Amino acid sequence: MAVFRFGLENVWRHRQRCVEVHSQEVARAERKVASLARELALLDEQIKLQADALARDGGQVIKARELIAGTAWLDHLRQRLEELAQGMQTAVTDLRETRAGLTEAWQELEVLSQLRERRKSEWRLEQSARERRDMDEIGQIRAHRHRRAMVSGQGENISPNLHKP
Repeated sequence: MAVFRFGLENVWRHRQRCVEVHSQEVARAERKVASLARELALLDEQIKLQADALARDGGQVIKARELIAGTAWLDHLRQRLEELAQGMQTAVTDLRETRAGLTEAWQELEVLSQLRERRKSEWRLEQSARERRDMDEIGQIRAHRHRRAMVSGQGENISPNLHKP
């Protein structure tokens, strides 16, 4: 029996690999965004704790060095928060672009998959028609042999293979 061969099979496989690669990239980008979100939340919590500590100590006599150090640390945390927020924006933009790439790859694969299925369906119809033609031809050959045998008077001596049910 014949086997279906899609002419664009290599392209279809390549598109499958592209979808897999884009899926992995999206997963990586999602993990990066989640990690940055966790870092932002922790840093925000540290800033609140530091600001609360400075506000609580404000009622007591604080040494200038402690106040300067606490304020400097708070400024450092806020600067780090801004850097992380910018990094988060970049990561979210990258995630959107990566998802768009995945969507495009899926669409290309889907088009090729539909073409592949359509061609496979057409091939099956052709195979079915070819098999019917072959069976009709075999039937015609047997009928012709049977008629020739009947005309020549050998109607009873026909090969048993010609009368298979």
